Amino acid sequence: MIRVTTGRRTDQRVNALLKDIAYSLASTKIMRRGKTGLTDLASRLRDEGMRYTLAFFRGHDELGRIDFFDVQQTDVALLVPSLLVKVVKLRREYGENRRFIAQAMTSDVAASDEATKHQ
Repeated sequence: MIRVTTGRRTDQRVNALLKDIAYSLASTKIMRRGKTGLTDLASRLRDEGMRYTLAFFRGHDELGRIDFFDVQQTDVALLVPSLLVKVVKLRREYGENRRFIAQAMTSDVAASDEATKHQ
């Protein structure tokens, strides 16, 4: 089981990304952080038997970053590297209402799909 959470200050895009990740990854649940400090967050995660968590933070101009944390006895330890997120296309922006599964496409596959559509 994976827990995903946000930083203290969040916005609609961060919440939407959090929701998309939680629905795309198996065995993932959202934990709303609110004003909870990292020590209290570690306690809540430890009580649920979690060892690791992902936290989504809002940036100034762009979406922000994703940090990985190791839940320890008294606190959480930041694991490196952090992921800096500049551009994200959210599930709602695809115009589909079904369950979204993240898929990576190479440029060769995308080009052949486009060619097939135009035939």
